[in-house]
Formats: sequence, structure tokens, C-alpha cells
Amino acid sequence: MKCCSCGVNYGKREVGMPKRNCKQCANPLVLREFWSFGDIETDLVSGLSQKNPIALVADNGKGLVGFTWGYQVPLEKFPCLAGKVQEEASYMDEVAVRRTRRQKGMGTALGVQYLEIAKQQGMLEVVLRTDERNKASMSLFRKLGFTDIPDSNNPRGKVYDPDPEYQNRIYLRRELTR
Repeated sequence: MKCCSCGVNYGKREVGMPKRNCKQCANPLVLREFWSFGDIETDLVSGLSQKNPIALVADNGKGLVGFTWGYQVPLEKFPCLAGKVQEEASYMDEVAVRRTRRQKGMGTALGVQYLEIAKQQGMLEVVLRTDERNKASMSLFRKLGFTDIPDSNNPRGKVYDPDPEYQNRIYLRRELTR
């Protein structure tokens, strides 16, 4: 969820706490979904306008049960990756599976298909960003062969998102063989 006034993010634990003022703007706390339909639509349209876009959806005949999308990494958008990833790298922007369909192979199938399409596009690797505390995501990405991107300039030895609000958001990579 996020604050309607300033947009600061609130995690699951914070959302369940008693009503109070926002931790950033101090206005009375009114929350909305972190990813509204409009936010998702804007992000998807932006992603699909990038070079070498990929968009996959999984539908079980009754509706959408999962999706992933991405595009060739624009290094100007991700300066922390410059010199650490190939220019011919695909950025897997989002991966999502409906809660009731998780742990049934849907995320793996979407990921495998994404990797294959990126390879067909001539990409040398796929890069993504996730929260290293998210055990389900980390498990899926490790299963798909993603590894940490080393960074000798970082005390933790890995490439993290430079946004101080997301101190545990880490970048991972999966090299593609030709």
C-alpha cells in the first residue's frame, strides 16, 4: 500500500497497524493499493515501448493467472548496472502469479519462456530486481538459474538498488547460452 498524500510505501506489517499519521508527510494516514490498475497499465505501456519488449500472460480459460514483461536494459535508466551487465541484456521488469496459482509451476513456466524469447532476440543475459527478503521470489529466480551480480564497490558484495527506500532490493542475472 502507499500513502494517498505523498506516495510513501507501507509494507504488509505496517498496513495492519492502528490508524495514525503518515510516517513521511504526517498527514492522516489514508492508503491505496501500491499498484493500481492505472499504475500497472502505465508501467506496461512504458515497458512495451522500450527496445526488444517481451510480454507474456498465462490464462487458464477463466482469466489471467500470471504474467511477466520486460525489455532490453536501458543502462541510462539503471546506471548502477553500467559495466556490470551486457548491453545486450533483457530486463525482466515484472513477474506475477495469482495467489491461488502459486507453487504450481506457473512462475517457472513464465520465466523459462521469457528466457527463451530473450535468447531468440539475441540477448546475452537477463537481469531483474527483487527484494532479497522475498523468499518465494528468490526461490523462483534461483530455480531459474539467476545469480547475484557481484559488486566489489559495495560492502555486501552485490549490486543493490541505489534507492535508499529499498535497501534490500537486489539485482540478479541469468546468462544465456547461444
